[in-house]
Amino acid sequence: MNSGPLKDITGKPFTFAPFTFAMVAILGMAAHPLTAAAQEQDIGEAATIASDDRITVEGQQRTRAEERAEIVEYVRRTGVARGQRPVARWIDPICPRVLGVSDEHGKIVADHIHAVASTVGAPVARAKCRPNMTIIFAESGRDTVAGIRRSNGSQFLEVPHGERDDVFDSNNPVRWWYRTQEQPSWGGQHSTGDPVFLAVETGPGAPQFGTNLGNANIMKQYRPSLVSTNTARAIRAASVVIDVNQADGFTLDSVSNYAAMVALAEMRQGTSGYNESILGLFEHPDRGDDLAERDIAFLTKLYSLPLDRSSRTQRGVLVRALLKESTAMVRN
Repeated sequence: MNSGPLKDITGKPFTFAPFTFAMVAILGMAAHPLTAAAQEQDIGEAATIASDDRITVEGQQRTRAEERAEIVEYVRRTGVARGQRPVARWIDPICPRVLGVSDEHGKIVADHIHAVASTVGAPVARAKCRPNMTIIFAESGRDTVAGIRRSNGSQFLEVPHGERDDVFDSNNPVRWWYRTQEQPSWGGQHSTGDPVFLAVETGPGAPQFGTNLGNANIMKQYRPSLVSTNTARAIRAASVVIDVNQADGFTLDSVSNYAAMVALAEMRQGTSGYNESILGLFEHPDRGDDLAERDIAFLTKLYSLPLDRSSRTQRGVLVRALLKESTAMVRN
């Protein structure tokens, strides 16, 4: 990849705000689309060169069973509705705050997340709001999380045991965690506990971390139903930490899209994905900056499916919706 300061879509240098770590400059490439020629050919595609130097491409169309198996694997990798735990999504309007970069670049990232949220049908706060989604750009993701953990480890109570190494001890370019809440499926008030958000203050030494974490009171009410679970899971707060050294070489657009994907849905930690998903960004750096059509379809269906259903039912709904979308794209 080309070396040089990471730039946003306006071409302006990507800089760090003075109130965070004394961060080093990060190297990357200008934020413009990568060439399609760099992408891998589909499995089963073969190219043969004829005697007149023309290229003939022969491809074998995947069967519906193969397509369904790939979609099932995609949904499995995201980690939504895993096991017996139903989907969690934002019910309150999201209000992102971006730390670790200049105000100008922070607004670009926040606007990017707003745009993705609006596209897929997630609720977005339009006026001045109280942050409930924090995106942090840090020189060291591991050290930043360690500082937050020392200050208030209760932020990480909902990180699954099998994913804690990914959050605390890995060199992953991006790591994240959530606070969720159950509430009656027919509505009702949230708990009086405030959502989690991170505050970073400067000082003579290392940055100080603090939170306004409240003690969430889970409300459960039940009424007879053969289909409804009578409760719905909501994301109350999400934090995403981007390690700018580990994300070296990737554009601000692509990293913002990745952050939007994992902040808008309760994703499995350390998620990786196929070349056609933004979740495969760090495994397939030449895939391009945008969310894939499958990612958009997935999030759109996630924000329209009933929350008061079993996880098994929700997984089935997601798989069928993505299979229908995939079939429609092939026909077009």
